[in-house]
Amino acid sequence: MKPDPASLAHLRHELRTPLNHVLGYSEMLLEDAGDASALALELQQVHDEGRALLAVVEESLSPARVEASGPDLGRIAAALSAPLDRLGEAVDRLGRLADTGCVLEWDLFGQEASYYRLADIDMPNDAIRLRAIRGLIDHGHLEQVLISHDICYRSRLVRWGGHGYGHIFANVVPLMRRRGFSEREIQAILVDNPRRLLTIV
Repeated sequence: MKPDPASLAHLRHELRTPLNHVLGYSEMLLEDAGDASALALELQQVHDEGRALLAVVEESLSPARVEASGPDLGRIAAALSAPLDRLGEAVDRLGRLADTGCVLEWDLFGQEASYYRLADIDMPNDAIRLRAIRGLIDHGHLEQVLISHDICYRSRLVRWGGHGYGHIFANVVPLMRRRGFSEREIQAILVDNPRRLLTIV
C-alpha cells in the first residue's frame, strides 16, 4: 500500500523538529563553552549525534526515496536506538546546567538567517529560540530565562531597514502568544526576571 503523503510529511516534521531544536540549542551553548571544557565535549557530542540522526531521517523519508521504494522506517528505528540513548543522557546533563540556578539568556532575537560570521554554527531563528525557552519553562526554569535583541549595527535600526528596538514587543511577543506562552510567562521573561536580576540593592 502506498504511504499517505500527509502522514509522511507529519512524521518528517515530528522527527526533524526536535532534532533541529537540539542542534540549535547545542550550537548556542557551544558559543560560550571553552573549547577544551568538559561541557564543550558534552555539547559537541549532542550536536554530532543530532546531526547524524537528522541525516538518517532526511535520507530515509526523502520524497525520492519514498517514491522509489517507500519509507525506510527500519533504518530510522535502528539508527535512533543507541544514539538516542546517548543523546538523552547528554541532554539530561545539559539540563542540569539550568538546575544549578544559573540564568540563561537568548540574544539576537530578530536575526533570522542561519549564517553567523563569528563561528561555524547554524544560527537559530526566533521560532527555534522560543522552542528552546519553552522546553526550559516546562522543566521549571521560568525564573532563569532572559531574552534580548542585538542592535549593534546601523543596518538593524528601522531607519535603515532593520527590525529595530521594538522587535521583541512588536513581533516576538505576538509569536509567543501564538506558541502558547501564557501572559504570566511573558511578564516573567520581559519584566519580572530582568527587574529581579538588575536590582543591586
